[in-house]
Amino acid sequence: MNNKNKISATSVRYIKLGAGGRFEQSALREGRLYLGYHEAPHEDCVAGDWEAISRLYRNAGHKPFVASNHARQVRDFYEEPETCLWITFVDGSLWWTFARPEITMCLEKDWREISDDLHGPSRFRPCVEQWRNTNIDGLPLLMRKLPGYVTKVVSGFRGTICQIEHADAVLRIINGEVDPRVEEAMAAREALIVSLERVIDRLYWKDFETLIDLIFQRSGWPRVSRVGGSQKLIEFELENPVTGERSFAQVKAQANQKTLDEYVESFARDVGFKQMFFVCHTAKGKLQNDDPDIFVWTGPKVAEMAVKAGLADWILEKVQ
Repeated sequence: MNNKNKISATSVRYIKLGAGGRFEQSALREGRLYLGYHEAPHEDCVAGDWEAISRLYRNAGHKPFVASNHARQVRDFYEEPETCLWITFVDGSLWWTFARPEITMCLEKDWREISDDLHGPSRFRPCVEQWRNTNIDGLPLLMRKLPGYVTKVVSGFRGTICQIEHADAVLRIINGEVDPRVEEAMAAREALIVSLERVIDRLYWKDFETLIDLIFQRSGWPRVSRVGGSQKLIEFELENPVTGERSFAQVKAQANQKTLDEYVESFARDVGFKQMFFVCHTAKGKLQNDDPDIFVWTGPKVAEMAVKAGLADWILEKVQ
């Protein structure tokens, strides 16, 4: 990451671009921050007469706290500086931008005669640059990969503009940084994998076979049948429960590149299997293969998969 490109902000605000997202696509396309609130007089907003705006909504029948909240949202739109980071969520991604302070009205002339659900925006702030849905390194900001405490605003907020509770996390995500606590946990996990690899190397070959079987089972790949059974070679068939495709697992006590190449050739001739997993307890040299349907697991990968499958304690009990 280029630290020169890191962003900073004096505040972070979430903005909903129109009821039901009506303004989203035009806002992204035009590089604008749009607001509804058609009835809020521009002159009062520019003058900072927020009591007048609040009174407007009270007179319209809103409870005092609701009226104050409406006034606060319009105020944020008008008064948040260019250093405020604005975010929104569109089509499964987090989008972000900074906006210039100048505000332009864009009310339809007959907006009072138009149904609320057909209104366009009433005013806008131009973005400093276009909206972006990637971090500063160009990686997509997909909602499914973001923490829930950041995306919860989508379902938990019914207004237009609100302050983001975890603003530091939003900035960290956009800057491509990792939470220090997560970084610490990841380092501990990596240390566990490295130490577990040394323990796996001491497993009895039959326990090693059982470990691989358990890894596949916990990963959703149940063993369908057992084919082989010698100390040098254990082989079994797997099935993807969703697609029904069959895969092939070769589990060997020891292997070198020549052994792997022989099985690769056999796999190429067998049309009955979608993929092959070649798992080796003790690799003699580095095992390499470029076929995307053949997965080669040696000590480091087995240790990683064992941790993912929650089998660390099982391994330690077998070796101690």
